[in-house]
Amino acid sequence: MTRKRMIKLLMSVGCDRNNAVKAANLCDGSTSHAEIYHELCEAFAKVLGILHDDMTGDVAGMVGSVYG
Repeated sequence: MTRKRMIKLLMSVGCDRNNAVKAANLCDGSTSHAEIYHELCEAFAKVLGILHDDMTGDVAGMVGSVYG
């Protein structure tokens, strides 16, 4: 992924341009733009409550009951 593409993708999910450029500047020779973008997307999802901690084995609750 190019630096320019990463900035555009971050702006498409709600980052302002200045913060997107700062995030793109974090990429150095050891980490790629794709790795940083992936980490940022995971962080956004956790903040927004889309991703939760390990839910393995938990039973999904039902909104209503058909027997009720």
